[in-house]
Amino acid sequence: MASVLLALGIGSCNKNDSPSGSCNPQTSLELLQHKWSIVSLNGEALRYVGKPGDYFIFETDGKLYDYHGGIYDTSSYSLSSGGGLLSIYPILNGIRSDSGFSLNVVALTSSSLILMGCPSSPVVCIADSLER
Repeated sequence: MASVLLALGIGSCNKNDSPSGSCNPQTSLELLQHKWSIVSLNGEALRYVGKPGDYFIFETDGKLYDYHGGIYDTSSYSLSSGGGLLSIYPILNGIRSDSGFSLNVVALTSSSLILMGCPSSPVVCIADSLER
């Protein structure tokens, strides 16, 4: 399953930035819905530095396409809590799973996306960094 981490800075919204919890969720969604290059993916057992060609694409139809480490994946996503929480659900055999995981949007700007969270039990924490 794809892991994604977004970081939202603290401050006021402007044309290029959307900090978690303080902006219109639609603005955050518009910032999110792009193709992002992977800077790094980090978890308990995963340390991955992005390579040219690696990406996450957040489509306007709620689909998340990713490619890294030679593997393609498709998931479903939603953004909630005023743009501060990204929920990701696997798609298995063309059907969206009801069990997914959520990551806190720590930062989301026109050029940077950082996500953090501990989406599973036993606790496995993730911190991912993307750029465009």
